[in-house]
Amino acid sequence: DNPCSLIGFAGTKSRAVVISLGTSDTVFVSTDDPKPQLEGHVFPHPTNSKSYMAMLCYKNGSHTRELVKGKSSSWEDVEQYLCNNDHSNSSALDNNIFGFFYLQPEITPNTHEKTGVRVYS
Repeated sequence: DNPCSLIGFAGTKSRAVVISLGTSDTVFVSTDDPKPQLEGHVFPHPTNSKSYMAMLCYKNGSHTRELVKGKSSSWEDVEQYLCNNDHSNSSALDNNIFGFFYLQPEITPNTHEKTGVRVYS
């Protein structure tokens, strides 16, 4: 479904970026000049034989977001909190709102079988 999403959102435009938030989260881009790396994937573009689709996949997607949101909150409450508080200074970080949440070992970056919550304050 990711190649179809690329075409649906970006068509054949080079350097177009699509972010898909689902069970797994993906970021993919159309490019004419791929630079394969150890992390991520490069595929032939689904409709343009001279282009490529580069993709990063993150295993900890919607299930992890639901855990972080908590059972007592709604997404509207989370949105209201984020919109009504100043998160542009260090005090936001001091309140432990920045973190990485790994319910399962992550693909990108490779967490080497480690799981857990990494909150930075």
